[in-house]
Amino acid sequence: MTCPALLLACLLGASSPLVAGDPPPATDLGVPVTVQNRISYKTAHAFGPALLDLLCWTTTAESGGYFCGMNLGNGEVRVHPLNHLEAYPIVFASDGRVYTGSTSGEVLCWDPVTDHWGKLGVPLFMYPGSSLNHVRVLCEGDGGWLYAGSCNGERARVHMVSEAVEKLPAIAEKGNWYVSAVAKLPDGRIAFGCGYKARVFVYDPKLGRDVAQVLPSAWTEDGFCFNVIPVGSVIYATHFPSGRRGAIDAGTGRFIGEIPWPHDSSGYPWSTWVHSSGYGSAVDFYPVAGTDAVISFDGRKIQRFDPGANPAASSYDPLRFFPDPDLALALRYEVTADCRVVEYDALRRRVLKEFRPILPSVERTVFALGAGPDGCIYGGSYQSTLLFRYDHAAGETRLLGDHHPGWSGETFSYAVRGNELICASYTNGAMVGYDPAQPWSCERGAMKNPRFLGFLGQQVYRPLSTCVTEDGKIWSVGPAGWGSAGGGIAVCDPDRNSVESFPLADVPHSIVLLGVHRLLVWSESLVRWWDGANNRMFASSVLPFRSIDACRWGGDSACVIVIADSTTLLLMDVQAPGRYTIRRRVSLPFPCARVLVARDRAIVGGEEGFLAVDPVSGLMSHFCGTPLGSRWAFAIDDSSIYFGHGAHLMKALLP
Repeated sequence: MTCPALLLACLLGASSPLVAGDPPPATDLGVPVTVQNRISYKTAHAFGPALLDLLCWTTTAESGGYFCGMNLGNGEVRVHPLNHLEAYPIVFASDGRVYTGSTSGEVLCWDPVTDHWGKLGVPLFMYPGSSLNHVRVLCEGDGGWLYAGSCNGERARVHMVSEAVEKLPAIAEKGNWYVSAVAKLPDGRIAFGCGYKARVFVYDPKLGRDVAQVLPSAWTEDGFCFNVIPVGSVIYATHFPSGRRGAIDAGTGRFIGEIPWPHDSSGYPWSTWVHSSGYGSAVDFYPVAGTDAVISFDGRKIQRFDPGANPAASSYDPLRFFPDPDLALALRYEVTADCRVVEYDALRRRVLKEFRPILPSVERTVFALGAGPDGCIYGGSYQSTLLFRYDHAAGETRLLGDHHPGWSGETFSYAVRGNELICASYTNGAMVGYDPAQPWSCERGAMKNPRFLGFLGQQVYRPLSTCVTEDGKIWSVGPAGWGSAGGGIAVCDPDRNSVESFPLADVPHSIVLLGVHRLLVWSESLVRWWDGANNRMFASSVLPFRSIDACRWGGDSACVIVIADSTTLLLMDVQAPGRYTIRRRVSLPFPCARVLVARDRAIVGGEEGFLAVDPVSGLMSHFCGTPLGSRWAFAIDDSSIYFGHGAHLMKALLP
């Protein structure tokens, strides 16, 4: 029920003036994360005139933006800057050079023999009003042309010799397109995988236009096609977020059917052969040279699918597996998310060696912080699931490791469940639990501590806010993933190994625990009273202001603290479902984005530092002048606040 306007009349007037004084800056605790993180990687066997075995990878703009090429014969690594931009695609071209596309709209190339690094022609994309012009995908076609697509739905080609750039016609079907894959077909046509609503458009260079869209209607209602992989006379495509893999006849465009393997939709891979496609998007199978087949490995048997030979798929003993040299090299090497080069055994089951190449040091933005069960402050950086800990008693920061190895994304929110720190991360709402009292033991396929708890899934792809109810269930809210609208609320029960989600039309930003099985879910324009026992809404109220953040007010389950329109702090009574009363309105002197509670005061962070506010009296003090960086990078203990300011972890004493 909507809150009646008369409830707003209970405001208690203007707040007391801000306590005067020039606020001191926070104490700088240093840069906790200096490790680069990888976007994509790819191998090439006997490449170019020198017949080199190469391993190439790219890193994110957040970690400096670099292209790295490793000669696997002698271990030499060459590193070239992308000028703090980033690149996804890696193309080993027929001219013996390696090409990649940047967020500058440019294509860059590396000669592995001479180590020459440079741009190829002029930028391919310059989308109006966009600061980033991703060359998101890239492949070699016939006649020396490289074909590219952007995140803004543009397509173009650039010639490797003349460096001429030609725009391709706009996609005829109207939509907010994102070009997410590209590949040359056996007859020279180019297949472009797209997102917004998944499509694979086939472009004919001779006719200069698209001649087909080959995905079936069941695939085209939502999502993305992140991988288009020609194998013999078949095109294999993947659908996100459903995790389906399909086969298409490359000549006729007829959809043959889906690969009868478990859908890769849980985010926890069925195959042990998950690898980078070179576009920054994972794929869990490999082509078999000279056939129409693809293979994967479920940890016990090799799984093979050939739509012409056996539509039902087949399996065989790994002892009968004899890969060709290209596949053997691809299985042997991986570049991890934190840029370690890993060498595996022949089946990619066991790590034989590990090597951390010398890369330029970087300063990674502190993205989110939370207080742990041991009283320490934990956090991570943008585009990374590396976890660090600040120990107040010892006065030291330690980088613990990757709490979700092999995953891409960042942690948005933290919570405490018993003796574990809960880390809730993008992508796919990844949930892990870490016990600080036990040794760190966390590798891909062997997540012991931190341990994997579950994925919230597509509906809460970025868990912006997380809390734990008394029965041990973990609740999170946030926006839905790519290809889906709105957001949702999700609950993970680690004891029962279950996850349940509830879609919402809008995007919630905060979840507040009111009591046993009672929660509040806040979005910008609506507050919902939520029944945790049955995972359903039992009341809601439209807000006459824009809510920014919310948290519980001390031990009073009837009240919450809310930031409204970024410059107002509200103390609200929410005891009656569907109705609220504003007990106090306090005007803030500058825009704020986050609120926590300590010592019966609201601690508010924003553009000009931090305020301690008594919501009852309205008194406040501006006790720290260093601005809050990422709104999620804010945590508190008994005596201090901790927050991120760029790449630095900061600390200020509570007044």
